[in-house]
Amino acid sequence: MEFAGNSFVWFSEIPYFVAAAGFGWAVIRSGVLPSWVGYVAVVWSAIWLLFPLIFKYDLPAVLALFPILFGVGMVVTDWQP
Repeated sequence: MEFAGNSFVWFSEIPYFVAAAGFGWAVIRSGVLPSWVGYVAVVWSAIWLLFPLIFKYDLPAVLALFPILFGVGMVVTDWQP
């Protein structure tokens, strides 16, 4: 079965998107960052898990958006460790 031109790449991205969705859910539950950050992470992960199956196309650059999203959330809330 061939997904997104390279099945190895797509199957290696699955754990990353599942982990990002889990981290988004943890953000929602903990309240450490704004809840919109968690909701965006969960929805974004679900969309990008299904996107290669539907369109047979993959954009590996979307993997880098999660750290950027969480960083923006920290800057917006003036988060202190």
